[in-house]
Formats: sequence, structure tokens, C-alpha cells
Amino acid sequence: YIPVFSGVLFVLTVVFFLLTSLSDPGIIPRKELFELFGPVPVQYTARVVEQYFSCERPTLEQLNEFHKVSKLCPTCRIQRPPRASHCPSCDNCIEVFDHHCPFVGNCVGKRNYRFFVIFLICLVLYGLSMIIGFVFTILARDESYKVIRNTKVLIIVIVILGAALVIPLALAIALLIYHLYLLCK
Repeated sequence: YIPVFSGVLFVLTVVFFLLTSLSDPGIIPRKELFELFGPVPVQYTARVVEQYFSCERPTLEQLNEFHKVSKLCPTCRIQRPPRASHCPSCDNCIEVFDHHCPFVGNCVGKRNYRFFVIFLICLVLYGLSMIIGFVFTILARDESYKVIRNTKVLIIVIVILGAALVIPLALAIALLIYHLYLLCK
């Protein structure tokens, strides 16, 4: 059953990898793009300032609150919504920006975060199934595996490959635990 389970996990891992890397993370269009198709929406312009400041001279508390809520992006020339950030790798403002992942080659944001977490879950399960498969292959007591048990070179190769899986798997588990912690928070 382990090869079938590993095969299904491999397919799921590839599918969610592609969904994460090819989907839109929540890119906020630049001001120039907004202007091509009509007026810039109010939530992305400097007119947002008016809703926070009712008097001519704002107080320090009003200024601090305004800067916590929204920031101006000099590259995209828009007023970023809360939790949005500019990614220097993609050169775009991303809504609810988490990070730019070099492994998937895309930002992880509002629209593809669920795909990223499911990709990590599938990746960890796939890695665990591979290690379990290596252990079963090494410790096999069945007669059909007698050739493999007697071939010391093959066992050494399997042990080296298994050890090479443990370090990346440990990093993937740590990353998964961190993102599950963020989801539960």
C-alpha cells in the first residue's frame, strides 16, 4: 500500500505546487493600470486620508492610526490596504502578503495561502511516506526482498538517500508547523 499512497501523495504535491506557483497571490494593480480602465478606486488613493482626519490639523494619535492602517507604496503609486506589502522580488504590492517563496517562485498572499499550506502538508506526508518506504525496504523479511537484503551496496545507497530526505523533511515540517501556528492564531 505504501507505493500507492506515495504515488497519490506525489500527484497531490505536484498539483498543489502548481496551484501555489501559478495562482495570483493577491497582486494589487499599479496606479497606471487602474488609470487605463477608469478612475482609481478610493481605497487605493491618497483620498483615504480624508476619512481619518476630520480637522485641519491632525493629532498625533490620528497620524499614528493612519500610518498603522495604510501606507503609500512609492513604486506602485497606490495607497496600500492594511497587511499589504510590496514584494521586491516580484515588484508588486501583494494583499495580505506573507512572504516570497523562492521554492515555488511566487509570493504567498491572500489568494494562494491555502494552496501553499496544503502543498506543505502534502510535501511532509510524501516525505514521511518515502522514509517509511525506505525503512520497510531495508527491514524487509519477506523472501521476495532477500536479494535486496543481501546486496550491501543497495542498502548503503538506500540509507544515504533516506538520510538525504531527513534534513529537507525536517525543514518542511518546521515550516508547516509555523504556518499552522499562524493559521490557528
